[in-house]
Amino acid sequence: MYRSKIFVWVLGLVLTAFFLVPTSEALSQESADELYEAAVFKKEAEGDLEGAIQIFLKVIAKFPENRKVAAKAQLQIGICYEKLGMQEAQKAFQSVVDKYPEQTQEVALAKEKLVNLERAQAALETGDRELKIRKVWTSADRNDDFGVPSFDGRYASFADWKTGDLALRDLKTGETRRLTNDGTWKKPMEFTLNSVISPDNTWVAYSWYNPQETYDLRLIGIDGSNKRILYSDKNFEIYPQQWSSDSQKILARRYPVSGEKSQIVLVNVADGSIRVMKTFDDVFWLRASFFSDERYIACDFPSKGDPKNYDISLLSTDNSEEIPLVQHPANDRLLGCVPGKNEILFRSDRTGTWDLWTIRAVPGKVQEEPRPIKRNIGEVSCLSFTNSGSFYYGVFTRRATLSIAPFELATMKVQEQLSKPILGSNSSPVWSPDGEVLAYITEVELPGLGYHRPLHVQNVKTGEDRELAGDYEVRYPSWLSDGKTILVIGFDDTRHKEKDYNGGVYLIDVKNGNATAIVEFPPVGDRWWTGSIAVWSHDENSVFYINGGKLLKRDLKTGTERLLYEDEFLTRILALSPDGQKLVFGLDDRNQEISNLLIMPSSGGEAKELCRIQGLDKIGGATWSADGRFILFLERKDKGSSLSRISLEGGESQIVWEPNKHLMSFSIHPSGKQIAFSTILLESEVYVMENFLPDEESKK
Repeated sequence: MYRSKIFVWVLGLVLTAFFLVPTSEALSQESADELYEAAVFKKEAEGDLEGAIQIFLKVIAKFPENRKVAAKAQLQIGICYEKLGMQEAQKAFQSVVDKYPEQTQEVALAKEKLVNLERAQAALETGDRELKIRKVWTSADRNDDFGVPSFDGRYASFADWKTGDLALRDLKTGETRRLTNDGTWKKPMEFTLNSVISPDNTWVAYSWYNPQETYDLRLIGIDGSNKRILYSDKNFEIYPQQWSSDSQKILARRYPVSGEKSQIVLVNVADGSIRVMKTFDDVFWLRASFFSDERYIACDFPSKGDPKNYDISLLSTDNSEEIPLVQHPANDRLLGCVPGKNEILFRSDRTGTWDLWTIRAVPGKVQEEPRPIKRNIGEVSCLSFTNSGSFYYGVFTRRATLSIAPFELATMKVQEQLSKPILGSNSSPVWSPDGEVLAYITEVELPGLGYHRPLHVQNVKTGEDRELAGDYEVRYPSWLSDGKTILVIGFDDTRHKEKDYNGGVYLIDVKNGNATAIVEFPPVGDRWWTGSIAVWSHDENSVFYINGGKLLKRDLKTGTERLLYEDEFLTRILALSPDGQKLVFGLDDRNQEISNLLIMPSSGGEAKELCRIQGLDKIGGATWSADGRFILFLERKDKGSSLSRISLEGGESQIVWEPNKHLMSFSIHPSGKQIAFSTILLESEVYVMENFLPDEESKK
């Protein structure tokens, strides 16, 4: 009885305080938590959703530095809008995800709300049946597009990137086992890529990179027995796409090793013979799928007017007919044909986001218009359709997070729990000499075109953020001593059609954002940044850079170059000592599973090994301590990465920090009191979608 009276008395005081909240005078006196609780009371006790929204907005405006409470307030705004039946709910929940990524609990709830809203919208579009999406598999490797679930949805084949072998996962039990044991990353390398399971769950067809440096098409029993080469030609690469329903043929992509062409082919399982369905006079990653009764094949290919965008057509298997199906200025990528139906599923960016669409096709009749199925599905990869009509697809997540945290130079202690993120997908931070500006690379996803990674600078005090040299792809920024110029490895996107242009070393003016080339690389391979990194000399009259397996020093006044070191295993690690007298660089011999750091005079001479890591662990970026006594470097492991250091006096390396996620890059503030660091999340997820076709089609 006594406890009940105390409870009533306390509750009365609390309610009195809550009712006094809405006055402007009271608002100015209260904490973020008190104001937040007042808004919750107005929402739940009074049922005044619109009034609660106004108070939640005041919480965010008045206490932006209290990000925990601000994120909770933003989430509650979305819940209020949701109950009011207003479209602003989706924007409010998305704001939680975008603005408060470090508030994991609120972000998880907001994402769940977004998924539910999308499902509700999709249900409206598909009639009375509820569209269902569920996750069936999460992996730390990129498995999507390299393997598919079986026709009954029981198994999924995929590439095991640790060994290169073909593996099989039981999607019901979660059990995983390898089907091959021939994979190796040592020369001559052997590994698998694409794989597909036969409709009767008897065979797995897979592409295999062989010692002749091309791809075979191979078969193996689902139990790992009876392995054989079905098709092999040193002049072609081949990748399986889909089995025919009778398991007698395999639809595949084929590419001449010489390049310049892409082909759709049918492979006879009995004898490995090839029949070419269509040849395209360009090299691209097409997709093809058996249509309905398998008298036709659906495929996508670059539009003649815009090679960056794809169209979709039907090809008859007897090569007698080609039917344009989806011709639109947007980018339309085939996902596959629904088994037993005349429906073709594809994703399109015609609305500004990747949406899921379907088109009903009947050869010989006027084609219907495409219909949207689900908005904003993302850049998904089709894995397969099951015999029940379920659609399996893969989603690959690549998200970089850049944060600033307190740091103690003497102890090398990072207070990760106090870190503050810079919004967006960002990496490669580097502090300006005065410590006021942080340069970094931001990552912008372009639907259908991959990523664009320009250079950004942010004043950490004012929050002012600017993009520099927006037409350039950049890597490995470093500041010059004047704090006005940044050195980068770069590629001018406006010159991408020049066959002899392979990027180079650029100086970017921080004030006007203009880029000036000081070194242009000769063409080496098909990737402009292959093995390339650069640092400025101590007197800033020369530049050291690595490109094409060579460590070079270029005198910018005379234009002459000197070769300091040459090795095909040179990697993107290069750091100049504070006194300008020594260079540290890295080698990464994946064949021998050796990663090491070497040190040599910056004027040239003998290189000595400083650190060696044997096995699958690798050495990442490196830098010098301010006093020149230590080398700090990243040690990348299978399940994570660490910040390590090694003394120039010798001895074993020491791990000084192991963050919660994969550490990509770091930069210590000139004061030694802060560290900027970027981490990355790499994750593949497999989802299954059901009830995605309109009611009228599902009944046919």
